[in-house]
Amino acid sequence: MTIRGLFSTAVVCISLTLLPSPICSLNLFPLEINGKYGYIDETGQFRVKPTFEIGNKFRDGRALVKLNDHMFFINEAGNMVFEIEERSKTEFSEGLLAFSKSGKWGFVDCNGKIVIEPFWVRVESFSEGFAAVKNESGKYTYIKKDGSLAFGQTYFDICYPFSGGKAIVGKQLDPD
Repeated sequence: MTIRGLFSTAVVCISLTLLPSPICSLNLFPLEINGKYGYIDETGQFRVKPTFEIGNKFRDGRALVKLNDHMFFINEAGNMVFEIEERSKTEFSEGLLAFSKSGKWGFVDCNGKIVIEPFWVRVESFSEGFAAVKNESGKYTYIKKDGSLAFGQTYFDICYPFSGGKAIVGKQLDPD
């Protein structure tokens, strides 16, 4: 398929076996009361009392909150699991969270342990076991959850997250 303009696209198809997340998440929802966020369950009962200045939704058993100008992740009991030192995405995806250190991006697990060292200039969240990442040359590829390259030294000008075992990728057309 050719798109007039900058990019030609190709659909990459692979067969995936999806594994369930190791962390089972309760259905907890952020609720603001008098300017403070807490978390209620499906029955409307508070599981975590409203104490936070900011409360994001739970994903993979963790939620990003803010208290006294500190951003950190809590578990479903409302206990701090780890603090955010610099920048990060706001939600876990497939048990991993993208974070930035010194301008490079990597991933931590649900306990804040670095799983993939900061190396990439841009990362997307994991989807179906792969994350799109951008290197210093401005090219994209995919990595696995262990940080290894998913498809060897194959790089693209654009790439989108996997969905249903497929992803859209593109390389810039030669202007000639």
